[in-house]
Amino acid sequence: MRRVLTTVDPTYLAMSLAISGVGLWVADWAAVRQLNDSASLTTAVAAMAALPIAAFPMYTRLALGRLATAVQLIALTAIAWLLPSILPAQGWQVLVGGGAGGLLVAASTRRGTVVAAGVWAGLASALVFVLSGRGEYSTAVLVAGSAGSALGGALSGALVLTLSPLAERLFGHVTSMTLLEALSYDHPLLRQLMTAAPGTFLHSTHLAVLCDAAAHAIGADALVVRAGALYHDVGKTRSPLLFIENQHGANPHDRLPPGESAAAIGAHVTDGVELVTRYGLAPCLARFVREHHGTSVMRSLAEKAGAEQLDPSIFQYPGPRPQSRDTGLVMIADQVEATGRSRQPETLDACRALVQETVDRIVSEEQLVESGLSPADLAKIVGALADMVHAIHHRRIAYPEPRHRRASAGAPAQSDRQGRRQHAADRRGSER
Repeated sequence: MRRVLTTVDPTYLAMSLAISGVGLWVADWAAVRQLNDSASLTTAVAAMAALPIAAFPMYTRLALGRLATAVQLIALTAIAWLLPSILPAQGWQVLVGGGAGGLLVAASTRRGTVVAAGVWAGLASALVFVLSGRGEYSTAVLVAGSAGSALGGALSGALVLTLSPLAERLFGHVTSMTLLEALSYDHPLLRQLMTAAPGTFLHSTHLAVLCDAAAHAIGADALVVRAGALYHDVGKTRSPLLFIENQHGANPHDRLPPGESAAAIGAHVTDGVELVTRYGLAPCLARFVREHHGTSVMRSLAEKAGAEQLDPSIFQYPGPRPQSRDTGLVMIADQVEATGRSRQPETLDACRALVQETVDRIVSEEQLVESGLSPADLAKIVGALADMVHAIHHRRIAYPEPRHRRASAGAPAQSDRQGRRQHAADRRGSER
């Protein structure tokens, strides 16, 4: 689930190396052909240096993380050294330029920072070219090669912005740019959740705050977790009044058999997956929708059915159980947020007891056995969630009623007399 992976995507890695290797070979072949045709060395060097190789490590850093970027960068550098080139230190340019681009793009939260990272990658490559080409090329060639390197960096940033959506769909990756777009309240699916199920939307925004704090506590990908928390209940937009946070009057489940209620409630999981897919959101968000209840049982409905219901699976969510630390964290925080809203704990000790009780229950139901959450992770989650729940549900000062309201409520007769006197005075003034 996390974008900072411990493995690499072999298909993507092989394709990126093949494309860059062919690109380097073709560019050098074209440059050498220009020289053979008596073309300017300045033009050939500038064109060769402008090849946007840094786009690959930049995209890889955004989509897959540090390890995949390091593996790719080493392989790209080896290819650049092995292939013939008119550039004196092409391998070093690829290593330094690509490394700078990948390093600077890692913290990108806006599209403009991706372009800026590309420009800096180009400038780093230009510096390597100047240092390696001194004494071998004229000043004009050095200037042209530096300009070409800077242009190649800028083109790398532009390519990452332009082609990353296609690459994400092709390889199933997700970048921070895509997640930030999904987090915008202007996203049509979030707007639909906001208007059709405002209670669920409010729950989801509170959950995103809780999950962000807990994700930072255990070193999880807070951006992915926050987005997953916002979208985990979008399936409720299909039938919002079936869920208590959106109800203002009678509860429809009071008129339904427990089995029908369970089917209707459980459907928000499959409906949510369908909506996330239809709106073209990152595939990882569908996992939060699918796994945030795991295979847990709807206890209140099962108890309502009692001995009349012989098949307990009717009251079980479709699952699967959380398959990652991220979705396991959202499962815990989801139940903590709902329980906190009903109990309204005020002290830190009460909040910690509520969170610990929730975690113990989920663990006893074996919902986290496939999540990868360790006991140390759970302890950190308990602490972070307890602090946030306490911040949300702390006791507030009861504001006094405005003075004019107290006066009107406490002395209505006096107020009436003053009003009549004022009216008489106004009337006498008007008669004059």
